[in-house]
Amino acid sequence: MKVLVIGSTVVDVILKVKQMPCIGEDENIISQDLSIGGCAFNVSHTLRYLHADHDLFSPIGAGVYGSYVKDYFQQHHLNILIETQEENGCCYCIVDSQGERTFLALHGCEYKYKKEWLDSIDLDLYDAVYVCGLELEEQSGQLICEFLKNAKKIFFALSSRLCHIKPEIMATMWQYHPIVHLSLNELFMYTQCHQVEQGARMLYQKTKNLVIVTLGEQGCYYFDGMDHYIAGFKSQVVDTIGAGDCHIASFMAYHLAGLSNDEALMKANYLSSLVVSQKGSRINQ
Repeated sequence: MKVLVIGSTVVDVILKVKQMPCIGEDENIISQDLSIGGCAFNVSHTLRYLHADHDLFSPIGAGVYGSYVKDYFQQHHLNILIETQEENGCCYCIVDSQGERTFLALHGCEYKYKKEWLDSIDLDLYDAVYVCGLELEEQSGQLICEFLKNAKKIFFALSSRLCHIKPEIMATMWQYHPIVHLSLNELFMYTQCHQVEQGARMLYQKTKNLVIVTLGEQGCYYFDGMDHYIAGFKSQVVDTIGAGDCHIASFMAYHLAGLSNDEALMKANYLSSLVVSQKGSRINQ
């Protein structure tokens, strides 16, 4: 089973602070680090960790951040499927003393897909496609949406920016019957419900497919016509960057390998608990 991973690879500028300042306040930075990240890259990293067959379809461009990304790919012998002369962006990841993260994203070429790039991919080679809502938010989101119409199976990570995706794109995505993956806050934001079961049912009515909601250290919930809760694993939280990416990637790998939803999500809960116990957005190998 082979997965096509569509989305961004970026440089994460990780700023560790005691607490997020309010408007007008000052806050000293405890530490600053650069790390490779981006939702699609994090998903790809977990799939590699689990030896799951996939291709990462992520644009790599120019500029300081593009050079950083390209150097990383070359050093780690990763395939580069798209190169462009446009500049890459970055993500400023502000992490407080509780490990909670706030993102400030500068979108570059990694979020702006072109029709000729998508036309170069043969979807028949893939059993499933991963896509994130961050890519669908951009002007090229319509191109990606049209490209996905022939996908055999779609795993859709909605992202915290889901309310910025055009309603017509969301309506089309629901018609593709994707497996939806999102956090509890994202579920409440999109559905305006304040109970996980009610919100998941609303999404299920749109997609007629599995809805997975992550619940932090409490594990996760999923709805497939019935309510299911899968227990989490306690860990000492360092930062929560990349936890959701690891969770959906782990679920994809185990789901496509034939495990039950309960088994796949239990393993996904465990692996994402490892990510939050470490510095950065991915499992340290």
